[in-house]
Amino acid sequence: MHSKFAFFCVLTISFAVGCNQQNENNDESYNNISSQNINLTLPDIIKDLPVGISVNNEPDTIYAEINTKGNKKYIWKHTTTITALYNDLKILEFGTYNYKNETWVLGDSSKKPYNSNDFDKWYCRKKNGIITFDYCKEGYISKNLEFIDPSNFCIRKDSLVSRNGLWYYIGVDSSGKKVMGYGRYTTVGKLKD
Repeated sequence: MHSKFAFFCVLTISFAVGCNQQNENNDESYNNISSQNINLTLPDIIKDLPVGISVNNEPDTIYAEINTKGNKKYIWKHTTTITALYNDLKILEFGTYNYKNETWVLGDSSKKPYNSNDFDKWYCRKKNGIITFDYCKEGYISKNLEFIDPSNFCIRKDSLVSRNGLWYYIGVDSSGKKVMGYGRYTTVGKLKD
């Protein structure tokens, strides 16, 4: 009788802890990592375009920091560097997507992609590892030159969250051919040490 009662208690506690952990890790379903497809899929906006832009998020695993500017408590900061691989390009649009409930959801706070004017404000040339603060003009980037947003971030929130996402870029060359690039990232629901 005691062993059946003990087994029932262990089973009940395990179920309660498992449910609690599932709720704690759910975080708006952004960290739905159960799917193996996250690394095989891309947002519809870029999935049929050829790759012509290299995108590097540094770091690509991002911990939260206290946000000293703005109205949200936490921020996940990183830098993003892009390079046109084959031709000079004009960046037409860019933004961030988060993987939620087995699909990609536009993650920008404005709920719309950024454009070449936004790109000009945030991206500047990086030469020999040094940021020159020579900002882009009209979204144009030259082949094989690095352009960086040194103060990029992917989330500002009042709670610590975990997410899988990516930054994407769509550019066009002088012949009118559109290309894309993307860089994946993971945010961690913990403060940076």
